[in-house]
Amino acid sequence: MRVTILTQGSRGDVQPCVALGVGLQQAGHQVKVATHQLFENLVRDRGLDFVTIDGDPSQWHQQEEWTQASDRGLSWVKADSERLLGMGEDNLDRLWQACQESDLILWVPVFVVCARMADALGIPSMGINPYPNSPTQTFACPWISGRWLDGPNVYNWLTWVVGHQVYWQLLRKTVNDWLWKNLQQPKVSWLGPYREAVEIGKTPMLFGFSPSLLPKPKDWPDWLYVTGCWFLDPPANWSPPTDLVEFLAAGSPPIYIGFGSIASDRPEAMTELVLEALSLTGQRGILDVGWGSMAVPVENQDSDLLWIQGTLHSWLFPQVSGVVHHGGAGTTSTGIAAGTPPIVVPTFGDQFLWGQQIVKLGLGSRILKTQLTAESLASAIETLVSDRTIRDTARAFSQKLQAEDGVTEAVELLHRYVENWQAKN
Repeated sequence: MRVTILTQGSRGDVQPCVALGVGLQQAGHQVKVATHQLFENLVRDRGLDFVTIDGDPSQWHQQEEWTQASDRGLSWVKADSERLLGMGEDNLDRLWQACQESDLILWVPVFVVCARMADALGIPSMGINPYPNSPTQTFACPWISGRWLDGPNVYNWLTWVVGHQVYWQLLRKTVNDWLWKNLQQPKVSWLGPYREAVEIGKTPMLFGFSPSLLPKPKDWPDWLYVTGCWFLDPPANWSPPTDLVEFLAAGSPPIYIGFGSIASDRPEAMTELVLEALSLTGQRGILDVGWGSMAVPVENQDSDLLWIQGTLHSWLFPQVSGVVHHGGAGTTSTGIAAGTPPIVVPTFGDQFLWGQQIVKLGLGSRILKTQLTAESLASAIETLVSDRTIRDTARAFSQKLQAEDGVTEAVELLHRYVENWQAKN
């Protein structure tokens, strides 16, 4: 079977989809991933075919909507949908071309219109996502609510409706014009393509997060599945950087501090804060500059610090004493699977949700950016390193994620769905 995966966003969004693609390839399928040029090597290094789509997320994350996004909710969603609108019909053309010569289309929710493209081609499609995006009364939509996740049922539900509608109403004319001009299909109603395809059409959605970390909401329908995380193994020829191996061997397990794709409008200030916190605790540190959250000091002679720009988290995290990060779905699940307690500093979106779950489950702590100081971070680090209950809880909980096989579960569900679709069509 020829499977095309359509995905976008930061590495934390794209990498789980690549992991799913590898699982499908190992099951005997031919897999093509359509995503940003930035991730071509990530895709091709796993032996998957690659097609480029528009956009450079490393540039998006330098914009004010990301660097100052903390708790801004609706304004961030509006800005992100305007970004998609600015990509216009050219991006829809690229998605349509990527769908050609396929037997199955897998799309992330922002590309839900590709369910219509699959219909036009007479093939099945399914939704995939590494974090929750379907309406529920269990918790609020974090892209709208920010940290205020535990509202009344009606409030929680309405935040999801608002989030979906902000995207759709800004994109509706462009999408509907394209559908009619290129596929001669009728307009998607004001309710939106997600409601049309998933909630009414019962197109299945696969969610690649751990049900141990976040159980499937009880009000989600049967055709929404939480499979477990989609972890990506390293390439066969991967080896860790020599300086990182030597630093780990040179002393006590350090604290990892990195905020992934989150950029900062004041990286020097964040650097100063982090260095002061480590100084107050006397801890060694591995500092990951990511996409611009921190800036490497001009004078960088401290032997207890190592500056890096990305590495394989699944290899590194079991070897550190704690992980300070932004709360992205991938970083969160990798750290928990490693048994290493985290400190989450969320900025926007699902980061608030994962930070809240970390606290609820007793696996670590959360610091809101508005409360982040050298002193608050130092206090959290000291607790993380010294609190035996947290460390034991994190270590025991890691076994739950290690026992899950989200990729295999997802592949089996895909096979079952395609077989049923073929029997009906």
